[in-house]
Amino acid sequence: MAFDIMNLFKETEDVLTELDEGNELAAVDFANRIFSMLPSGSATESYTVYQDDAAIRYAQWFIACNKELGIDRCIDGLHQYASRFWYADTPILTEEGVATVFQMVDALFFYSQKVLDKHQVDILVIDAQHECLNGETSAVFTAEGMQGCICMYRMQSEEVRPIHVLLHELGHLLHIKVTGTLTEIPKSFVGHLLSLGIECSKLTAAQLQELFADTFMLAVINKHPELGVPEPNFSAKTLAHCYKYICTLFDSMR
Repeated sequence: MAFDIMNLFKETEDVLTELDEGNELAAVDFANRIFSMLPSGSATESYTVYQDDAAIRYAQWFIACNKELGIDRCIDGLHQYASRFWYADTPILTEEGVATVFQMVDALFFYSQKVLDKHQVDILVIDAQHECLNGETSAVFTAEGMQGCICMYRMQSEEVRPIHVLLHELGHLLHIKVTGTLTEIPKSFVGHLLSLGIECSKLTAAQLQELFADTFMLAVINKHPELGVPEPNFSAKTLAHCYKYICTLFDSMR
């Protein structure tokens, strides 16, 4: 039986109702069932793509990363997450698109070697449209290194290209790897923005992260113009600046 994001919403809603009615084991029983499932994915040395079982893998990931909050709060968090989706038929990332992107970034920057370092990133392709996002990225750090997770959704519009979004999310994973945190950007990035005439002093940390992720995406597009640019106002000079900065950053990584 399929278990998609709408199933996750319904089942977590049922668990929350049971908790309200006094069944203290409802959340634990749900979590145990989720972790007993074996989500199917297509794996390479660099990544595993989950499609039909993406919601299961997300639930496993979320509970494992937030278990210190308590299982009841984890179920509530999953319910809130799943409530932000609806079915749509806008573009969605394909497995072939993932392979194309990784071929590009590995050829240009040795991305898998320097960022993933033998730890596959989970790419969860959720077949539904989020209320406002095309995708999002998170990661955890363990004694063995960084484990990343990229969620990709149905695009917000027909005009958005999933490959652009995946490149953007890989940009987020890059700044997480370089800084060792989810919230910071490399210190060198401010200098890059200033060289482009962008005033940074009033930008929030979240805005800087988005600009960094876009910079990585544009660096790849600079060498692969067939991908097209997401906005027509990006000049060839800007693309070249982005590529130069990202190359310098990768050169500084071990």
